[in-house]
Amino acid sequence: MKYLYSLTLLLLAILSLTSCLYDAPPGKPTSQIDTWLLGQWITQDKSGKIFQAVITPIDNIHYQVTFSDQDKEDAHPWVFEGWISRVGNIKFLTLRALTSNPRYHNKYLFLHYELITPEKDSENSLPKRCMRISEPQLTASECHLDSYHLRQVITKRMQEGTLLIPPDGSEGFSIWTREGGNITWPTSKI
Repeated sequence: MKYLYSLTLLLLAILSLTSCLYDAPPGKPTSQIDTWLLGQWITQDKSGKIFQAVITPIDNIHYQVTFSDQDKEDAHPWVFEGWISRVGNIKFLTLRALTSNPRYHNKYLFLHYELITPEKDSENSLPKRCMRISEPQLTASECHLDSYHLRQVITKRMQEGTLLIPPDGSEGFSIWTREGGNITWPTSKI
């Protein structure tokens, strides 16, 4: 019961990043991994909860992304397979849920990511790596589209300028800061 409660809280945290889990990705991998994304990332939501994402390479196209709630010691992390997909000129970090729960297994999240002006690290005066993760502004009914139709909707919203929340908006995005040590390539496939 405690596991189910923790899993539910973690799912709610993930869904706070995006309004729904999608039945299809916006596309297949379109480029090699962005090594800038590799590492341990931390964010804090408005209620003060701390979340961590660890992004490691699986191969030169795929990531493993492990997402966890740092406030819950016994919470099981969510594991995703990730890749970079592109629709027009916009890149998304596309994530496929690897959970065994059939309700979420093989469902997708896709998030726009961008480097933001780094802050200086007070300990060693090096700039911290920060990124802004934002969700595409799509309706709940669009969560069930196939990849082809999903790309059409994304393209239309990009042309209208309504796909992403503006950087000065107060909702629909989170700021993640890279923490911790270096990530190394695996010696064998995961």
